[in-house]
Amino acid sequence: MQVYDKILFVLGVLTMGSFTYCMGRWPHDVFYIMYKFLIPLNIWGYRYTVLKPMKKHYFLLDFCYYSAFSVVLFVGFFPKNEYLYRIASICAHGSLGVSVYAFTNQMVFHNYNDLVGVMLHTLPSVCMWNVKQITMPYEL
Repeated sequence: MQVYDKILFVLGVLTMGSFTYCMGRWPHDVFYIMYKFLIPLNIWGYRYTVLKPMKKHYFLLDFCYYSAFSVVLFVGFFPKNEYLYRIASICAHGSLGVSVYAFTNQMVFHNYNDLVGVMLHTLPSVCMWNVKQITMPYEL
């Protein structure tokens, strides 16, 4: 393996491990803070820097990115907006959930494109599940 692959492997394992730990340890606050910074930096930032030189940056206008953006918008800025909650939840659990199977997303830690694809399609669903099952009953 190359050094670059080893570094990506370690970063991928640390990212997914810390995300999972934060979801279990601090599901009401730190998890959402980490989510609203993890998704834009890792998904949009990384994809833009990779796709822009190849002139394929218009792939960032795909529905998957809009769905992930709606979840970030709900969690980060408008957590009490019921209309945005419904939109984010439907997008995250519907089309993004089906696309995991349709695009055969695989968690390959040394391939950052595969890891970003898994994060793009699964983490919005995990985040919206956490909102519904963990945070909403806690607030009542």
